[in-house]
Amino acid sequence: MAGLSITLQGFDQLERAFGQAPQVVGEELGIFMHGLVAHLEAEVKDCTPAAHGLLRASIVGRANSVGRAMNTHVLGIVGSANAYVVPVELGTKPHMPPVLAIEDWVKVKLGLTGKEARSAAWGIARKIAKKGTKGAFMFRDAFEENAAEVQHQFDQTISRILARI
Repeated sequence: MAGLSITLQGFDQLERAFGQAPQVVGEELGIFMHGLVAHLEAEVKDCTPAAHGLLRASIVGRANSVGRAMNTHVLGIVGSANAYVVPVELGTKPHMPPVLAIEDWVKVKLGLTGKEARSAAWGIARKIAKKGTKGAFMFRDAFEENAAEVQHQFDQTISRILARI
């Protein structure tokens, strides 16, 4: 799955500040990225459909300083190693899904049991086999819905950097 990115305004100020005080810029960008990743992780989890919550629990954010010792390269990632995160995010083409997994979902989400649960699971499986599934787009939507907040936090980070210099 391709990564999502947010383009921020204000890098010209950041570049000038870096020339004056690279350590300050690195520290503040690290603080910014850690806060941003934690926020976006929570937002993606809120948008993620769940029966047992296993997919939600697999979504994690990581912020790291990489590269130079002065902490000037920061990287933030929100993602999941779960095998079915991509089909849930993007949807699927028609295919025959595992009926037992759908039956478990039917029991949790629809409250059905026994033959009713099995019958409903087979009906859902046949529909997926004909039409596929729609994507939940939890990553895309969380990133798009938070673009203004990310820019606001970045602006505040630049202000803190300039105040410290």
